[in-house]
Amino acid sequence: MPLFPSSIPLGGTPQAPPPADPTDLVAATAGGVRRYNEVIYAQVMGYRPLCLDLLIPDGSPSLPPIVVVIHGGGWSMGRRGLDQAFPVNFAMLAQRLLDGGFAVASADYRLTGEAIWPAQIQDLRAAVRWLRTAGPVLGFDASRLGVIGESAGGHLSLMLGTNASNPSFDNEDGVRAGSVDVQAAVAWYPPTDLFRLESQRLPESPADHSSADAPESLLIGAAVEDHRELADSASPITYVSAASAPTLLIHGDHDVVVPFEQSVSFESAMQRVGASARLLAVHGADHCFLGADDEPLIDASVEHFRKHLSS
Repeated sequence: MPLFPSSIPLGGTPQAPPPADPTDLVAATAGGVRRYNEVIYAQVMGYRPLCLDLLIPDGSPSLPPIVVVIHGGGWSMGRRGLDQAFPVNFAMLAQRLLDGGFAVASADYRLTGEAIWPAQIQDLRAAVRWLRTAGPVLGFDASRLGVIGESAGGHLSLMLGTNASNPSFDNEDGVRAGSVDVQAAVAWYPPTDLFRLESQRLPESPADHSSADAPESLLIGAAVEDHRELADSASPITYVSAASAPTLLIHGDHDVVVPFEQSVSFESAMQRVGASARLLAVHGADHCFLGADDEPLIDASVEHFRKHLSS
C-alpha cells in the first residue's frame, strides 16, 4: 500500500474524499448531551474540509428535531461554534435549544476569500443532506429541521428557508441525495436584498454598500451596484414563494450595518405569496442587538422552533 493513497483513481479524475460516516463517529458525553466535534460533512477538492459540530440531548421520549446554527461575519470571517457568547450569544441559544428538547448543529462554509457565491449555499445544503443521512443513526429527527443565523448567517438561513429549487445551489460534494427543504427559519438582522442595501441604509451608517470591496460585493465577486443580476441571484428575497418555511425575522430598528428595511421588505414579500413570516423589531438596537437584551430574543427564536418543529 502506498504511504499516501491517491484520491485520483487510475484512468480517472480527482475525486474528493467522502464525508464522515455517521456509524464511525464517537461522542463525548457530558450533562446528558452527546457532542460530536469537527465532523466532516463534505470535502471540496482544493479546499479545507467542511466541518460541523453536533449536540444531541439524551433521554428524550422521542427523537428530537434539529436546529442548524449559521455564523455571521460578512461572509468573509467567522467559524462554526456553539460556545461563543460574543458578539452574539450562541452559547445561550444552544443551551436553550437543548433544554427545549432540540438537537443543535453548527456548520462551517467557505468564506469569500476561498470561493464566491453560490459556494456558501452549496456547502450548507450539503450539511443539511449530511444531517438528514445521520439522523436515524445518531438519534435525532432530521425530517424536522430548522435553521437560524445572524447577519451573513441570517442571510444564509433565509436562503435555506426559502426552499428554493435552484440547480446552481448544489454541487457534487458531500451527500448528494436527499431533501434540502427546511421546516422553519429564524434570521437575526439579515441582508435580504443585496442590491437595495445602499439605498436603505441609515444616513449615519458608515457602511458603503456600493463599493467593490463591500462584503456583499466580495460575496458575488463583483460590485453589487454594477451587477444587479448577480446581486439578485444571491438575495433571499428573490426566492420567496408559498413553499418557503415559516420564518421569524428579528432586527434592530437602528442597525447601521444591515438596514432594518431589509427585514421589513422580506416580511412583506413572504406575506404577499401567502408564506408565514413575522418581523420582531427591536427598538433602538444596532447590529448584533447592541443596545438591547438578547435573552428574550433568544427565547422568541426557540419558541418559533417549538411551534413549527414539534411533532
